[in-house]
Amino acid sequence: MSAAAATLSGSTPKTSQRRVSGWAQLTRLYPYVARHKTEVLIGFITQAGMGITGTLLPLIIGAAVDCIQGAQQPLAQLGRLAQISLGFLLPYYHPKSAQTLAVFCSALVIVCAVQGIFSYWTRQILIGLSRAIEIDPRH
Repeated sequence: MSAAAATLSGSTPKTSQRRVSGWAQLTRLYPYVARHKTEVLIGFITQAGMGITGTLLPLIIGAAVDCIQGAQQPLAQLGRLAQISLGFLLPYYHPKSAQTLAVFCSALVIVCAVQGIFSYWTRQILIGLSRAIEIDPRH
């Protein structure tokens, strides 16, 4: 068989490239990330704060709805979880009370503002950090 025929038939040996795992590729970035440990830690803390405040929002809305409906206990179907997560607001809870509704609506606005602050700083820190780490290997 001629070389041209062998090429057309596809009988040439193929070189198999070994696939590198994503984790192995990320470990090569460790020296660059290690230079920014403080920013990474602060970014993770703001990310956790954003998650916690995001979890409180539906609970506060649920307690406000329970207040309007006249439930004796806010979020009674959640049991102890409501006492743990909204413990700071439960002393102000009274069924069908305008004052209770005002307290929970105020808490909702405050938690939304705090979540916005966490979201802003998470983006500022982590996006800025990603750009700094991207530029490091180039210089």
